[in-house]
Amino acid sequence: MSRHENACQRKRGFRRTAGQAVVLLLALLVAMAAMAFWLLDTHRSVLARLRAQDAGDPVALAAAKWQAAGLNLIGELNLIHAYMLADDEKNAPAALALHELQQRISLTTPMLALQAAQQVARQNNAQPIPAAREFLQDCAKFIRFPNFYEGATEDFHEMLEAILRADEIYAFPISPIFSDANSMLGNQDFYEAVLANDYCWFWFNAYNFLETYRSRQDFGAMPEISTRVFFSLGLETAWVSLASLREDAPMDGSLPPTVERMNEQMRALGHPDIPPPSPLDFFDPTAPANEQLLLHPWMVYNSAWSPWEEMRKTNLPIRAAVRPEFDVLGTYAVTMVMRNDYPWMAAAKPFGSVGGEPPRVSELLLGGFDAVRLVPIDALEAGLHPFEPAWLRHIYFHLHDYVRSGTYVEGCRYCRALNKWDWSAFRPTASAWLAEFGHTCRRPKPGRGDSGGATYAH
Repeated sequence: MSRHENACQRKRGFRRTAGQAVVLLLALLVAMAAMAFWLLDTHRSVLARLRAQDAGDPVALAAAKWQAAGLNLIGELNLIHAYMLADDEKNAPAALALHELQQRISLTTPMLALQAAQQVARQNNAQPIPAAREFLQDCAKFIRFPNFYEGATEDFHEMLEAILRADEIYAFPISPIFSDANSMLGNQDFYEAVLANDYCWFWFNAYNFLETYRSRQDFGAMPEISTRVFFSLGLETAWVSLASLREDAPMDGSLPPTVERMNEQMRALGHPDIPPPSPLDFFDPTAPANEQLLLHPWMVYNSAWSPWEEMRKTNLPIRAAVRPEFDVLGTYAVTMVMRNDYPWMAAAKPFGSVGGEPPRVSELLLGGFDAVRLVPIDALEAGLHPFEPAWLRHIYFHLHDYVRSGTYVEGCRYCRALNKWDWSAFRPTASAWLAEFGHTCRRPKPGRGDSGGATYAH
């Protein structure tokens, strides 16, 4: 082979090698560009999440601070109430007026919490939540105060209307939808499984219901719509005589626990102890023997102030036992904000104790709430969901007609799911598929989210 031929062959080999290098270089550049775009998109998503969190967490804390303030003020009025009656039972009419003031505070505090949440959300550059104001206006009619002072319901509606009229809603108050959400009609996952033909959901959650369903009567009664006020303080009235608060004194002669805690709180507020009892103050000698004890209204904790059962379940990432002073559910503030179209839910609640014990059901409210903390949303109640207008309108306004007459509202996707469930081939198809392939379904990992862990942020 001549020198010229060798040179040509080397050039052709060089060109092939160079061509392969160019292809590899282009592939590398494409991969690097894709990775750069992926990193940029991830960075934007993480940044949007962090900004939404920065906007949302302070909103829940602001609302919970107002809850703590309201609880403390009502508790101090309970103490003043006791002091007045211990000083002279003839102060009962004034004490009754104090109780109405307590009711007004428990009515006003949620409104102040809602207003504070709007201000903080707006200052943190949250955006208005579409349809939130109209939905709150529509749902206000479900809220009633039958055991409050006369005109309480009208006062609440006027305060809420004043807030809604002033501006858009930047922080939506999340409340439980149902008083009892055990019905399949109140289970949003049921609707989504029907719409998505998710047969495996029924395999794990409602197989018997799928097999035995014949008509809408099998759903049972419509779930009761919760009328609890958002940011509610979780209090109720108990009629108790002052004498009964002093009963059951220990054998060593010390004060009973209730009076001891009352005096402890009085000292913490810089006030003198409650005066000692005078038997003549507690009886009306003209009344029948069984009615001689004079009963007075007090604000006490309702059934919401129970031990925090959700915090002891294994589906929450808690590494240590809950400390006793935090082991109480009670009142809380859950809010949702949006920033750059990214929604964020956060929950916070006030904590406190008098005498080293957390509040409990039916105990006298004495105040002492000195801490506000962010808490996990999944540790609260199952009926808490982000603001979804379509779902909430279905629950509040469409379900009643379906249960009563089988009516489906056009344009409602959840009504469409019920129609599909009742009249399409969904149920026989799902039943046949599960009979053959149900064993292949895989249960989701532990936790409330599809892949385990928490569904929501805090």
